[in-house]
Amino acid sequence: MVSRRSFIKNAFLGAASLSVGSTLKTFAIDPAGNGITGANDRIRLAIIGVNSRGNGIASCLSKISDCEITWVCDVDSRAILKCQNLVNKITGKTPKGEKDIRKVLEAPDVDGVVIAMPDHWHAPAAIMAMQPSVLVLDEPTSQLDPIAASDFLATLGKINRELGTTIILTEHR
Repeated sequence: MVSRRSFIKNAFLGAASLSVGSTLKTFAIDPAGNGITGANDRIRLAIIGVNSRGNGIASCLSKISDCEITWVCDVDSRAILKCQNLVNKITGKTPKGEKDIRKVLEAPDVDGVVIAMPDHWHAPAAIMAMQPSVLVLDEPTSQLDPIAASDFLATLGKINRELGTTIILTEHR
């Protein structure tokens, strides 16, 4: 019999692989119509928050050929090193590590970010990442307090209206 934990873990990994893998090429298109962004037709991602959930996501995304993890970010240097070693073991490439989210978001070799931080950091991190050239794959807003979730969704609407940026948001309820 499959345990609930095993089922949920496998379901998440499968869903993440399918949903992210099937959309990588679609959303790696430069809005100006200049073709695919990033080297070798790959989307270059930063994983922010790699102590637990982010480490698993990094493992899953490292196995997708159209995806390259260029940065890992966490306030815990041990988590950064652990994730860097994991990605290197899978891909043979070691992503850069950084404790400061702002430096990662300013990096020219980041096409998108995956935010896997604790609940109270989701909205601030996503708002910081909302730049026209950055794709945000955010963890569920249903885990945020109602005010933070409302602020986050309002910011998404404003960015969509004012910048014409396509917003992708997954909810798990």
